[in-house]
Amino acid sequence: MVNRIKKYGVNCYPIQEPPGYKLGDGKWMLNTPNGSVVSEQGKIYRISDVKYDIVHIHHKPIGEHLLRLYPKEE
Repeated sequence: MVNRIKKYGVNCYPIQEPPGYKLGDGKWMLNTPNGSVVSEQGKIYRISDVKYDIVHIHHKPIGEHLLRLYPKEE
């Protein structure tokens, strides 16, 4: 299914690493105001702002999780 919808310009992302976020693996470094720190394994980090048109979800707990990650824009 993913390959079919990609033909129409629809991007799909794994829930473990949504757009604008990166999953920590304990190896890559993150720049913070206090200097560089190693990412924590299993923790997701916001690395950029994301503009999106629509998010299509069929699972309420996942939808609620994504709403916390992407607050409403003013």
